[in-house]
Amino acid sequence: MSKDKEFTGSKTIKQNTKMKKRIFGAALLIAIAVAAGWNYQQNKQDVQLSDLALENVEALASGEGSGGCKWRTGHSSVTGWIAICDSYGVGYSCTCGDIKYY
Repeated sequence: MSKDKEFTGSKTIKQNTKMKKRIFGAALLIAIAVAAGWNYQQNKQDVQLSDLALENVEALASGEGSGGCKWRTGHSSVTGWIAICDSYGVGYSCTCGDIKYY
């Protein structure tokens, strides 16, 4: 009889250990899912810029205030001669982004 009790006792310990591992694994999985959901929600939120910030972005994008754009020329076998107005030019002042084909 004592051997049966020992066998039953060790079997119960093994079952308890397996159950603890399963519970720990499930808790870990839930924690990872919650962290991923929270991270997704944080990244999903849009950033709203003020009108002043949007005007500043537009001014920087259009080259306003830089005053450094000048004409430069180049040649391509496809387009022929071309004049481009950008900050790399050394010719006359112009509006940044202008292009002339010759």
